[in-house]
Amino acid sequence: MQLEGQQEAARELPVSEWRKGWPVIVAAGMGYGTGGSMILLLAGLFIKPMRDTLGWSTTAVTISPLITLTWALCYPLTGAAIDRLGSRNVAIAGILGLIICTLLIAILPISQISLFGMAALIGVFASMSAVPTYSRGIATWFKRDLGLALGVALSGSALVAIFATPLTGNMIAVFGWRTGFLTIAGIMLTVGLPLIVYLYRESVTTSPSSAANVIPLSGAALGEALRDARFWFYLLSFTSACVALGGTLAHLQPLLAEKGVPLNEAISLGVVYALAMTFGKVVGGILLDRFWPFAVAAVITILAASGAAGLAVMDSYSSHLLVAIMTASIGLAQGAEADFVAFFILRSFGMRAFSAIVGFVAMVVTLGLTVGAWLFGALFDIFGNYEAASIIGAGFLATAGLLILTAGFCERQIAKRSVSFGFEAHAG
Repeated sequence: MQLEGQQEAARELPVSEWRKGWPVIVAAGMGYGTGGSMILLLAGLFIKPMRDTLGWSTTAVTISPLITLTWALCYPLTGAAIDRLGSRNVAIAGILGLIICTLLIAILPISQISLFGMAALIGVFASMSAVPTYSRGIATWFKRDLGLALGVALSGSALVAIFATPLTGNMIAVFGWRTGFLTIAGIMLTVGLPLIVYLYRESVTTSPSSAANVIPLSGAALGEALRDARFWFYLLSFTSACVALGGTLAHLQPLLAEKGVPLNEAISLGVVYALAMTFGKVVGGILLDRFWPFAVAAVITILAASGAAGLAVMDSYSSHLLVAIMTASIGLAQGAEADFVAFFILRSFGMRAFSAIVGFVAMVVTLGLTVGAWLFGALFDIFGNYEAASIIGAGFLATAGLLILTAGFCERQIAKRSVSFGFEAHAG
């Protein structure tokens, strides 16, 4: 009778998780979507207008590298703040800071110093509105469907981009790039901030009867994770992928324009990219929960490598459908990659030092985004096109797929050794 009751409780767990945790998913999704990720998604829209208006080089008006650099360097401090202050307080502070920074860019006299100074501050506050903040809160509400919950919540960046990309792009085209930054601030103020304040919070469970709904604070310490081979394969795989994805994300619209794609079509392909990110996050989360996750991650990443290679050889005569498919394959990986970081860290190392471990990984991975955005811009300035950048990006993505598969085989070896040791101990 007791066993039947336990089985019934296990069957009810996913329903209970979603019934209780859906407000947090909505708030986390929109908070994440209107935070630093939105600014990175839309940064490419500003490159050509600012370059034309200010007369600066592509590198001089590309703010993504500096944003992601300070973003990365702040992750360890953000992880400590999450542990001390809670993810809700950190999320609120982050989005408030981003609103102020984007408003200042729009209204202050522009110079190289002021632009890069605000970009650095955006990076500081963006680290507070990113994956470590919201995945920590979600992990307190979801256990069995964690992969799907992360996928749904982190798809908020793509959902926001679906309306934010054409809105901001049209505002820039009609009123100029300063109005574009005002539009971004308005989206954060009216969409992200209210939902975080009213709906986002961590689950605080003290009742033993409901303790099963919370992931226990067990697992590896940071030092233990650093001695685990899987950690380094994860780190290298995620970083390699993000070099390519960061470059594509920062330069998608100018890349398409350089290939002869009209502005309106380039904006529509940006929406395709955002839709593919949504699909990648949600479907990727489902697949991670139900299949060998290392194979899921490898297939998604290698498909993106094929898309990046295709963009390198496309021209103005290429089929719009084919270009959309190639763009979508990269967006698919961009969407799933955020899931991968939180999912694999939780899977292998637990919640004991999650903020510290994921903060360290996120710091290095975000540096990969920085390198990618800078690399694509520098290669364009050298060669006058994005072909070399796209080919190099394809190579980084293919390498990432092979590395995550290697991590999976490493985990299998660890599992075999654990079973073997357990058997020997029992036999002895």
